[in-house]
Parts: sequence; structure tokens; C-alpha cells
Amino acid sequence: RGEEGVISAFLGSDGKGGKHLECPALPLKNAFTNNNDSEIKESYLSMNGREIFKFAVKIIVESVNKVFEASGMLLDEIKFIVPHQANIRIIDSAAKKLGISSERFYVNLDKYGNTSGASIPIALDEMAKGGLLNKGDKIILVGFGAGLTYGAELIKWTK
Repeated sequence: RGEEGVISAFLGSDGKGGKHLECPALPLKNAFTNNNDSEIKESYLSMNGREIFKFAVKIIVESVNKVFEASGMLLDEIKFIVPHQANIRIIDSAAKKLGISSERFYVNLDKYGNTSGASIPIALDEMAKGGLLNKGDKIILVGFGAGLTYGAELIKWTK
């Protein structure tokens, strides 16, 4: 296990769930389109929170398990799991389904809220500056987002 950097990775998407989190394109209204005012629809983000919650918990568990399978490591070898900071209930539920303490998940939601695609990089920066990561530590990064995409990486910290 002398690898450094990315040890294993897993990516996926579930387009079938797109209807649960969507933002219609802005309507076109110009001389080159036939749209009239009755055809213009609302262009606001809509989310089925219950379905996104279930998806996120399921996918965190699946993604973490996939990077373990690919690496041959044991959960005890991992110092932290660094999830997308979307919702504390999602993180706590995923920890429970994985059978590990939620304290193994690095969480900073209480400080910043959901910072979208920046949540994992912010967490890593905060952990490094706070002295929580040492050379050789193994951590899992796991995220999910737009289009119901998801993924995880098992990495060995090199700094």
C-alpha cells in the first residue's frame, strides 16, 4: 500500500432521478422563436427534498463501499470521510448505514452551510490548516450533485 494520491475512485450518475432536482432553461423570446407569453414557464429551481435525501444517503454508502472494494482496504484504515456538505441528516444517516460513528465524517456545515461544489475543497483546506491531516493519512472524499451525479475517491494524503 505504498500508493500516494488517488488509490481508488468511483463515479456515476442517475439521470432517471433528474426530475427530482431541476431548473428549466430560461425561455427564449425573440424574433426568431415562436414562443408567446402563454408558453413561457417558470424558471425556478425545484427539488423533491425527500427523494434527493434518499438518493444522497444511498449514494454516499454505495460510493464509499465501491472505493473500498477497489482498494482492498478496511474501513479502520481510513482517518476521515469528507462528504459533500449538503445536510447533516444525510451525513448522519449515511454513517449509520455504513455502521460507523458520524465523528469519522469531517463536517463543517455549522460554519459555512452548503457551499455546493466547493464544500469538499473547503473542508480539505480547513483540515490541512487545522493539523488534522498528516502525510500518509487515508481519507475518502465523497460527493453528489447536479444531474444526480456522484463519486468518491480514496486518497493517501501526501503533504
